[in-house]
Amino acid sequence: MSGCANRCGLPSRSTCRGRRSSAPGALALADLGHALPDWEPALREEALAEACSLAQPFERAETLTGLLAEMPEELRAHAAGEALAAARAVSDPAVRAALLADLIEFFPEARVREVLGEAGRAARQGEDPILRAERLSRPIPYLNEAERAAAIGEVLTPFEDRA
Repeated sequence: MSGCANRCGLPSRSTCRGRRSSAPGALALADLGHALPDWEPALREEALAEACSLAQPFERAETLTGLLAEMPEELRAHAAGEALAAARAVSDPAVRAALLADLIEFFPEARVREVLGEAGRAARQGEDPILRAERLSRPIPYLNEAERAAAIGEVLTPFEDRA
C-alpha cells in the first residue's frame, strides 16, 4: 500500500490530499466484511484504513463500529478504541449517545462502565423526551439489575403525566 498513514496508524492507499468526506468505500468494505466470515487480512486492513481516514467523526465511528463484529480479537481492541475516540468527537449529544451505545458490546467488562456512563450522560443532554428516552434505552441491556430498574424508571418518567 502506498500513501500516508491514516488516523489508525495503518497505511492507506489514498493520499493525505485525497481524503474523502464520505464513506462509500469504507462502508462497502464493511458490508463485504459481514458477508465473508473469514475475510482476508489485506481486505480487513484496507477496510480499517478506509474507515480511519474518514474526515467526519460520525462517519469514522459508525464505519469502524460496523467493522468490529468481524474483527479478530487482536485488531478489535485497537479499532474499538479508534471508534470510541471518533464517537467522543461528535458534537451532537444524541448522535454521540447512539454511537457510544453501539460500541458497548465491543469493550471488555473493565471499560463497559466507562462507555455506559458516557452514553448515559450524552443521552441526558437532549431536550426532546422521546429522543432522550430512545437514547437512554439503548444501553439498558448492559446494566445490572438494580441499574436497569432505575434506567427504565428514568426513561418512563417524562411520559407518566401523559397517560
